[in-house]
Amino acid sequence: MRSYVRGFTLIELLIVIAIIGILAVLVISAANRSRDKAYDRAVQSALGQLRWQAEIAYDNSGGTYQDWVVDEKIQEQVYILLDTIDENLSDPATNCGDYTSCPGDYQAILRYSQEQDYCISAPKRSSAGYFCLDHTGTVSESQSACPDYNENGDPLLCPA
Repeated sequence: MRSYVRGFTLIELLIVIAIIGILAVLVISAANRSRDKAYDRAVQSALGQLRWQAEIAYDNSGGTYQDWVVDEKIQEQVYILLDTIDENLSDPATNCGDYTSCPGDYQAILRYSQEQDYCISAPKRSSAGYFCLDHTGTVSESQSACPDYNENGDPLLCPA
């Protein structure tokens, strides 16, 4: 008499493959959320470093942010940190060499007056909204980017 070794049926194999596929989708989606949160932390870190560069400029120029836009060494550090926030800023095709007005998604925006204030914002990746840093020295979250400079003398502040 012949003995038959019973293997897996086609249905059983398909069920196992479907379960593996579902688990793979869950893992990939969790990895994407983690990557977006890591990006957000890197942006917050770069904004914190920009705050220090602004304070150095403020101290070096006797109580104004004039060196923020004039001093080449400080400008270089600012541009490096802005590139850290968004690698696309250094792309000549974006036409954003002055870093004051870059349209599009995931672009850092630097607005400044040459005297007493500045505002920097960068979109969050993990959720809607922006990270914002202004001359008060705190990195906050807001629903919109930094405002344009107000000619009526209002200071540049992160939107509430």
